[in-house]
Amino acid sequence: MIENLKVFMQKKFNYKLTEYKVCLSEVEVSKFKLLPVYIFIIVLIGYLVQLLGLIEIGYGEIILVVAAVLLGIWQGSIMKKNQPESLVVTPLYLIKCFGKKTFVVVKYDDIKKFRVNDKEGLIISDRRSEISISPVCYRNDLEPIVEILEAKGKTFDKSRDYMKRPVDIRIVKNKIIIKDIEQEESTTEKIVGQYYEEFKMLTPGFIEDIIFMNSVVEEAFENDNNLVLLLDKIEVKEGHPENIGFDSIIASDCVAIFENITIKNVTIKNARDRNAVEEVLPNELVSIYGNIEKGVIADWKYRKKGIDLHFAAGMNIIKASFNYKEVIVGWKSFK
Repeated sequence: MIENLKVFMQKKFNYKLTEYKVCLSEVEVSKFKLLPVYIFIIVLIGYLVQLLGLIEIGYGEIILVVAAVLLGIWQGSIMKKNQPESLVVTPLYLIKCFGKKTFVVVKYDDIKKFRVNDKEGLIISDRRSEISISPVCYRNDLEPIVEILEAKGKTFDKSRDYMKRPVDIRIVKNKIIIKDIEQEESTTEKIVGQYYEEFKMLTPGFIEDIIFMNSVVEEAFENDNNLVLLLDKIEVKEGHPENIGFDSIIASDCVAIFENITIKNVTIKNARDRNAVEEVLPNELVSIYGNIEKGVIADWKYRKKGIDLHFAAGMNIIKASFNYKEVIVGWKSFK
């Protein structure tokens, strides 16, 4: 099988199969896989015995032919269901093999769909090919395969996004080895490190799981083109990786850091003066943090890598719209 697979991968994918692990199915082949053959042999013996005149059974050549056809179809179906299968794990591809010459190949980086089915187990697809991995058949090899998919972000589970990372996949002595590739610390990681001691629950992203309604801005300031908001409270929805419960939680003593922002517009208006004109402020960070302390976040709208915020501060309504590289939200406690 492996020699056929090597030829197939070289010809179709221009990939030299040198590192691989063959994961054999742990499900035993049915002991009754040749049952139709045995039944046909009994029918054939009965026909021959009748032909020799030793006993009268009561069926002729037509019955024999019909039995042969039906039992042949049954046998084909059984053989197809009991066809030996295996998984081949390589550093770039996951391959499912049926028999010695039929192969289904999916490249990790091209995976578009991931789902779990009670009947078939784990199912992955690149929209051209689909592979199902039964946890019953491959329970000893499932863990490293799932780790590879998590590292490459191919489980499409936002609660597992923290597992995404560059990895080096090697297969040595039939063992799958997954090693993290060390990278230079990103600017986002540096910010997290800067605030982590103060805010233990500190997570980049997941802004859509945060509700700012009536959050009071205790303090606001700029830090290297990052807008930092210290808030009295926020609501954290179910699904946020730091919320392991089944309901929203109210977090206290919070921080929201918008990294490397680009301001689209900032306006201020006296909310109590019906005739007041909305004043356009300079597109500078001070236009935001200089006007919102002790104010309340009255409204917000999320955009992809951007946000529109409305603050009620004193007698004024400040509207700020800006884009950012990343957002980091954290808190000290929750209830």
